[in-house]
Amino acid sequence: MAVETKESVAALIANGKQLANLDLTELDLAGLDFRDCDLSGSTLAKASLRFVDLTGANLAGTNLNEADLIKADLSKCNLEGATLIGAKLTAARLLFTNLTNADLSDTNFTAADCTGATFHHANMLNCLLIATNLSKTTLTQANLTGAILTGANLTDSDLTEALLRGVNITAANLTRVTINKTRLVGVVGMGADA
Repeated sequence: MAVETKESVAALIANGKQLANLDLTELDLAGLDFRDCDLSGSTLAKASLRFVDLTGANLAGTNLNEADLIKADLSKCNLEGATLIGAKLTAARLLFTNLTNADLSDTNFTAADCTGATFHHANMLNCLLIATNLSKTTLTQANLTGAILTGANLTDSDLTEALLRGVNITAANLTRVTINKTRLVGVVGMGADA
C-alpha cells in the first residue's frame, strides 16, 4: 500500500495502525517518531528520515536504499535482511542494532555510533566507516571489501571469518579485536593502534 504524505504516516502511527509492508518511497518523514513500530517489509527507498527516532523498531526486510538517515536513532532496531544500499547514516545512532544479513553496500556510516551492533554476514562492500564507533560490534563473516575505516573505533569487536580486502584501517583503534580466521588482503594502515 502506497502512502502519499508525511501527515498520513503520522496519523497511522498515532492510531496504532499497521505500518508493515507500506510503500513510503521518496517521502519526507524527517522528525517522525517511529519508536517500537513494525515497518517490516516496507519500502523506504530514497525517503528522508533525518532525525527520525526508530528506537526498537522492526525494520526486518525493509528497503532503505539511498534513504537519508542522517542523525537518525536506530538503536535496538531489527534490520535483519534489510537493504540499505547507498543509504546515508552519518552521525546516526545504531546502538545494539541487529543488521544480520543486511546489504549495506556503499552506505555512509561516517561518525555513526554502532556500539554493540550485530553485522553478522552483512555485505558492507565499499562502506564509509570513517570515525565510526564500532566498539563491541559483531562483524563475523561480514564482507568489508573496499570499506574505509579510517579513525574507526573497533575496540572489543569480533571480526571472526570476516573478509577485509582492500580495506583502509589507518588510525583505527583495534584494541582487543578478535580476528580468528579473518581474511586480510591488501589492507592499508596495518600500523593502526593494536
